Amino acid sequence: MLNSFIKRGQLLFLLSFAALILAGSLLLMLPGACRVPISFLDALFSATTAVCVTGLTVIPVHEFTFFGQVLILLLIQLGGLGVMTLSVSVMLGLGRHLSMGNQFMLNALNDDFSLQGTENIVRLIIKHTFWCEAAGAVLIFSGCLFSGRPLLNALWESVFLAISGYCNAGLSPYPDSMASTHWLSQLGSAGTIITGSLGIYVIYDLLQKYSGIRRKLRLHTKVVLLSTGMMLLLGSAIFLISGTGGQKANAPLLITAFYTTVSSGSAGFSTVDILKLPDVGIACCMVLMLVGGAPGSTAGGVKISTIFLVLAAIWSTIKGDRDVVVSAERSLPKM
Repeated sequence: MLNSFIKRGQLLFLLSFAALILAGSLLLMLPGACRVPISFLDALFSATTAVCVTGLTVIPVHEFTFFGQVLILLLIQLGGLGVMTLSVSVMLGLGRHLSMGNQFMLNALNDDFSLQGTENIVRLIIKHTFWCEAAGAVLIFSGCLFSGRPLLNALWESVFLAISGYCNAGLSPYPDSMASTHWLSQLGSAGTIITGSLGIYVIYDLLQKYSGIRRKLRLHTKVVLLSTGMMLLLGSAIFLISGTGGQKANAPLLITAFYTTVSSGSAGFSTVDILKLPDVGIACCMVLMLVGGAPGSTAGGVKISTIFLVLAAIWSTIKGDRDVVVSAERSLPKM
């Protein structure tokens, strides 16, 4: 299995990640990249968190110069694309070692990817990524203008936040993450986070459905869309009812509750101080972080489809069924 894994190029992906992190670390140490002294360890951590889209920082993004922020943004973009491409590549590699029956079962879950060329998949990932990021950047840009930001600053910040949001990186050029941004910018950022967390399998199926190639959405797509919608509604309701712990947000409470729910799933942005939220709000954040997003996405967590299957298994046990059966025709609404 290991030999086949190496032969099919997955090892090359891992090595490319390591090379990208190392190159990014060296570039971030250049004299014009950071306004404060930066060690190799700090640069290595900053490059790693950008490429692996984790959102952790030892030096805030706003401490980097424009050149340094461009480097970080490139690392985020390449890292986000790499995570999605690697996920699909691994799925393709695994699919080739299955029996014919299991290949058809896998095909039902991964949207014909096992029967498609890798080049077409990568092209689809890149095209969808750029379109979603561009749409998010437009909405974020309008919010920046309403906030009175200078035109060029607003343009750069909207591009940075759109890419960081779609890749679920959670890195912001502002010292307070998203707390001081206009509510339009928060909605635009939420849109990029959601589209990034749906996963390329779902996006591919949606494109086939609404271009007329397919008549119905696949089971995996329905599971992800239904689970994501329920998670966003439930999380928003919890934050809306529990409040923000007396904190004043720069947006209506409904938008603050919705954005906190969206961002807690994986991105890591914040419009309020998480530590000052009520206990139930902090617990909700922890659960959302555990769940994460969908397979084939830039989001982390144990994946929302996994949680759905766990809940389905529990429900089957309660009913006394020996097998867990989820039917697109019976269990889920028509889409």
